[in-house]
Amino acid sequence: MRKQLVLLMMSALCFIMAYGQGTEIIADFRATDGFGNNCYYKIIDATHRYVKLLSGEKSDQWGNPIGTASTFTTTGIGGLPGSVVHPVTGETYYVKSVTNLAGSQLRMNNLDKMTISEGIEEVDGFMWCAGKVLVLPTTLKRVSGDGFRENWGLTQVIGLENTQLESIGNEFFTQASSLTSQWKFPPTLKSIGYNALPFVPAQHQLTFPALVETINIKFIDASTTGNISPGLGNFSPTDFIKVVRSENPVPPTIDATGVWGVTNDDWRFLRITINYSPLQYTDADSIYVPIDATAAYNAKQGWNMYANKTYEEVKIGASGYATLYLANENFEVPTGYEAFVIENITKATTPGGLDKANAKKFVAGSIIPAGQAVILKGAANQTCVYQANVSGTPVT
Repeated sequence: MRKQLVLLMMSALCFIMAYGQGTEIIADFRATDGFGNNCYYKIIDATHRYVKLLSGEKSDQWGNPIGTASTFTTTGIGGLPGSVVHPVTGETYYVKSVTNLAGSQLRMNNLDKMTISEGIEEVDGFMWCAGKVLVLPTTLKRVSGDGFRENWGLTQVIGLENTQLESIGNEFFTQASSLTSQWKFPPTLKSIGYNALPFVPAQHQLTFPALVETINIKFIDASTTGNISPGLGNFSPTDFIKVVRSENPVPPTIDATGVWGVTNDDWRFLRITINYSPLQYTDADSIYVPIDATAAYNAKQGWNMYANKTYEEVKIGASGYATLYLANENFEVPTGYEAFVIENITKATTPGGLDKANAKKFVAGSIIPAGQAVILKGAANQTCVYQANVSGTPVT
C-alpha cells in the first residue's frame, strides 16, 4: 500500500513538472525599445513578424518570469512598445500581446505615464503597477488575468472608450483608489464583471453602449470609490451616478455571479452606500432607454428597481414637430408638449390643392395607447423626454 502511494505521488509530481514545462513560453530574442525597456520576445507569427512581450527569458503559465527577467523603465515616461527591431536580423517585429507583468520590474513603479502602444491587442495582466497615468491603445481587444487591479497610484486612464474591448472583467480596475478620471465605455463592450470599476463622486452620468449584454450586480467597486472608503459619511446623496443611459433595446442582464446573499435591495445595482450610521445611500435618479423599450426594461430584474425613473427621448425637429410610434407601450404626453393624432384626410377639391389632415389634439398628461402614431409639438430642436409604460387610462 505504501509503495503504491509513493508511486502515485511520483506520478503526480511528474505530471505537474511536465505540465509546467509544457506551458512555459521560451523567448526567441531580446531587444531594447524606444521606451528604454530591454525585454524578451516570443515570435507568434513568423510570416507577419508578430511577437509577444515576455516578462523574462522564460515565462510560466501565469506570466511569471523564469531566469533572467525583462527590464523596464520605471520612472518618468514609460510604456510598452508597438514594435521592436530584432538585434540580429535588423527586421522590425510587431508586438501583438503582452504577458502578465504583475511580477515584473513594473511592480510598484514610479512612472508618471505608462503608454500601451498602438498595435498591442492583448494584455495578460497588469496589476500592482503604480504609474499615475495609463494610456490605452485603440487596438486593445482583450485584457485577461488580473486586469489592471490594485494599481493604487493610478490617477487617470486615457482612451478606454476608444479600445475594442468586449469585456471589462472581474476586478478590472478594483482598488485603483487614487483615480480621478471618469469612465466612458467603448462601443464594442458586451460585459462588465464583479467589482470592475471604482467611481469618483464627480461622475454623475454613465452610458452603457448598445452591445452590452451583461452587467454584474456589483460592477461598482465600492471598496475604494473616490479615494475614500464609502460608508464613512464622507459623501453626499448628490455624489456618484445620477443619470444612466442604456443604448441596447434589449435590456442587459444584471448578473449576480460571484455575489453571495443577494437581497432584493441589492438589485438596485447603481446604488452606493455613503454612510453606515445612519445607513444612507446614493442612487441613480433617471434611466434613459431606447424608444419603445421601457416595458422590456421594467420587466427585467435589476432594471425593474428603477421602473418609476425610466425615461425615453425623441428629438423635436426644426419645424417644432416630431413623429412618434410606440408599438409595445403607451406613453404620457410630457409637460410643455402636445400630441396630435390624424383622424382622417380631406382631399383637395381643386386641382393642385393640398389635402387637409384632420387631427385630434391631446394635452400634457394624456396617455397615448400603444400602437398609435402621433405627432408631437414642442420647442424646435429640443429633446422631448417622456415616460412610457405608465399606469392610467389611455385616451381614445
